Amino acid sequence: MPALCDVSACSGCSACASICPKGCISMAADREGFLRPVVDAGRCVDCGLCQRACPVLHPPALPEQEPQLLAVLNSDDSDRARAASGGVFILLARQILKKGGVVFGAAFRPNHAVEHCAAETEADVYRFCGPKYLQSVIGDAYRQAKEFLEQGRYVLFSGTPCQIMGLRSFLGRDYPTLLAVDLICHGVPSPAVWNRYVRERALKDGGEPETITFRSKEKSWSGYEVRFRYEGAQYQVHHRDDPYMRGFLRDLYLRPSCHRCVAKGIRRVSDVTLADLWGAQKLCPELFDDKGTSLVMLHSEKGKAVWGALASQVRCAPVSQDAIGYNPAAICSVTPHPNRALFFARFADCDDLSALILELTPDPIVKPPSLYRRIRGKLGRMLRSLKSK
Repeated sequence: MPALCDVSACSGCSACASICPKGCISMAADREGFLRPVVDAGRCVDCGLCQRACPVLHPPALPEQEPQLLAVLNSDDSDRARAASGGVFILLARQILKKGGVVFGAAFRPNHAVEHCAAETEADVYRFCGPKYLQSVIGDAYRQAKEFLEQGRYVLFSGTPCQIMGLRSFLGRDYPTLLAVDLICHGVPSPAVWNRYVRERALKDGGEPETITFRSKEKSWSGYEVRFRYEGAQYQVHHRDDPYMRGFLRDLYLRPSCHRCVAKGIRRVSDVTLADLWGAQKLCPELFDDKGTSLVMLHSEKGKAVWGALASQVRCAPVSQDAIGYNPAAICSVTPHPNRALFFARFADCDDLSALILELTPDPIVKPPSLYRRIRGKLGRMLRSLKSK
């Protein structure tokens, strides 16, 4: 039976399960609710494909050059209004759809879980817009993407950095018609925690939510709100006042691998990285209106070529690597909350998840300025070290 990567390092990218020729690897939830590979030893033929496809055991090669960094606004205000930040993803997706291609992204299921699926129309692509702060189920998405690529079709595959590493490892080679798009990821919370929170929210609010928005910009981009919309009613609060977001942002129930993520870094295996450009008001005030500004990182010639076709549809300006200092999740893994183990020890039997989260996260989310300056200093040293290599 193959020896896969250490449990604490596994990101759940599903590359091993996707590549297994005998279908003897399944992704099953562990006691914390995170999907992990489980091998049926009786069916395994020890071909070794799963080990070779693991991006932890065999990381894909990174580009030699540092990316081009841009501050970007979609010129279409309606596009930007439905996006988490500057409305860039839909522009990239349209480029692929115009070529008869397919777009893969994360969408909500009817049960409010999130899965990766394919879209061939703009209406379906809109399901992928906006962040989902939980780990999506890859399912057959890698295999489907490969089938389209083998047919010569264009494919945009979007996902977390570890999922894009998993895709690259699964494919084993680059395809000229593939555009891989990742994001700057804080970490992925436990799906079991999310499922429990949705159930509790439904009981408190009196019904199943019709839509869920993690980042509503109705009031502002920087002060975004969480919104559950029901028939005839809605729950809408500042993200710092929502228990689930509180636990997520305080790193109370993230996946263990997120605390030593192998996919962090300036150089990435994606063609394009999308993120919020926090600090836009200082870095490029001409592109800040508190309605969302994107940070775009172009890693490959392919990414730059696709981006060149969008010049007339955006307002943009180059930014320095100081932009990374405002979004340290690009290069730094987060530290687990001191009460993480206690949370999961009590989670299964707790009667009120929101109360448990609030009890175990009394610490302030905003760190003192002195600590912030120390973090900025550390990032600056890391970036200077990268430049010297």
